[in-house]
Amino acid sequence: MSRQCAHRWVARYAAEGEAGAAGPVIATQRSPRRTSPAVEAAVENGKVERFNRTLQIEWAYRQVFLSNPDRAAALPPWLEFYNTRRRHTALGGLPPTSRLSPTL
Repeated sequence: MSRQCAHRWVARYAAEGEAGAAGPVIATQRSPRRTSPAVEAAVENGKVERFNRTLQIEWAYRQVFLSNPDRAAALPPWLEFYNTRRRHTALGGLPPTSRLSPTL
């Protein structure tokens, strides 16, 4: 929901109460030509949040670390696995490094 739409909804709720909140959402009169930076940031944030969730499930919570140095030492091998061998559904079962072009 855009910020403008949210403001309209709140104003309608303030003026009409719950009847205004139950009504249809007011659509903007024109369609934007470009995605707003806020929406782009939300998309990027979603990708970061998904990576953080994977990091927690597959690395941080999968084993017990007895110390922070042990945890820190275990991260580079997991990142290597994540980027070079782990299959990613969004990439058709390929690892992220398969998307890179070879360099000379």
